[in-house]
Amino acid sequence: MEIRSLQTPGSLNSLKQESVRMKAASFQGGLALPVPDKFESQAITTLPAPDRVLLPLLHHPEQAYELQVKKGALIKQGQPVGEGVSSLVLAPISGKVEEINKNFKLPGGALTTAIRIAASDEEFPDEAPPAVPDSGTLQKILGTGLSELSESPVPLFEKLRSIRSKRVRTLIINCLDEFFIQGRSAALASQHTPDLLAGIDLLVQYSGAESAVITVYAESAQALQSLQESGTKCHILPVKAKHPQHAEKLLVTAVTGREYDVDLTPEDLGVSVISAETAYWVSRAVNRREAALDKLLTVAGGSLKEPRNCFVRIGTPLQEVLTHLGQDIADGDKVILGGPLSGQAVSDPDTPVTQQTHLVFIQKKTDLHVFSQDAVCFKCGLCVQICPMRLMPFLISGFSEGGLYDLAEKNSLFTCIECGCCAYVCPVNIPMVQWIQLGKSAIRAQRS
Repeated sequence: MEIRSLQTPGSLNSLKQESVRMKAASFQGGLALPVPDKFESQAITTLPAPDRVLLPLLHHPEQAYELQVKKGALIKQGQPVGEGVSSLVLAPISGKVEEINKNFKLPGGALTTAIRIAASDEEFPDEAPPAVPDSGTLQKILGTGLSELSESPVPLFEKLRSIRSKRVRTLIINCLDEFFIQGRSAALASQHTPDLLAGIDLLVQYSGAESAVITVYAESAQALQSLQESGTKCHILPVKAKHPQHAEKLLVTAVTGREYDVDLTPEDLGVSVISAETAYWVSRAVNRREAALDKLLTVAGGSLKEPRNCFVRIGTPLQEVLTHLGQDIADGDKVILGGPLSGQAVSDPDTPVTQQTHLVFIQKKTDLHVFSQDAVCFKCGLCVQICPMRLMPFLISGFSEGGLYDLAEKNSLFTCIECGCCAYVCPVNIPMVQWIQLGKSAIRAQRS
């Protein structure tokens, strides 16, 4: 497999010229959104731990977690409160279990058990385990409760086992975000370069892979410069700032130049995608015995002039994050998890930060886009032309709107990655993503 890479050391200007000369890797379709002429990733800050956290146990859809604590129990930060076959859920703060809600609804509608922990001044039991056990490397990774921190997370322990069993040769380290302007992953690459590269080396070692490719937006000059100056032996691949370039299947196509059947996984092609944030936390877990109790996320929109990148304690209510950053949510404003194109608005301001929280976008009431209630598709084909997954969005959403879910599924409903490109270009403002989401939810409900 031939992979282009940017390996020539030099000044920042020479890196820009080289990345432009190479023509940044990409895929067919998608949205080439505007990119600022002068873009610099904002510094990553760390928000203080809250007095209370709400911790859902459903971190992975296919893995059940057994509750490990009772109401009223005193627990230490880093102590397991939920245990699965290959992953743990750790207490983000020390305190008392204030409430156990066995019917907590996640933003996507799934029900799970959630634990509310309140900070306490009471004396904690000495037998509580440390955050990360001082044992073998894989056991350290298991002890962190660490997931592969992508949009479809799996326990990292399982991910590494799959990589080894399929004899993956190349790891793709994803330093891309859903929207280029976030700069979350680029900031991690430029401001925490040693930890990132140390984590990549560990992942290569424990996965049995032969090499790693670090994908960075070609316009992220600071990240490219930091990686180049580090002297890393990893391939550095500039990719085009296009939505949804960050998506796993499309990123693999950009890196390898190969399109592949939707029934296959990247591992079937001999590659595996791991997020930059995952690599960072692997380094912290193995080298510093730190558990992954914080989540790196971006807060954008609203009254913020620039996006803010910050480490936030898992379980922190979104309202507390926004208040700390000086964001007031007025009546009619939307708080969106995942961005305006494909994100999901939340109705409860106390929705907690989880391992799946990457972007919190505030959309002011005056900026809300109103879809037409009576829009009729006239088959212009723009959504087909722009769809990065080679689907017919107008057909799938139309079947879903009409309740013909079996026909929607036969036309690759579940292949859709809900990137939002189709709705963005629709000239009659049909909410295609919402209809597709409805179709998926209806089918899942029928099957359950």
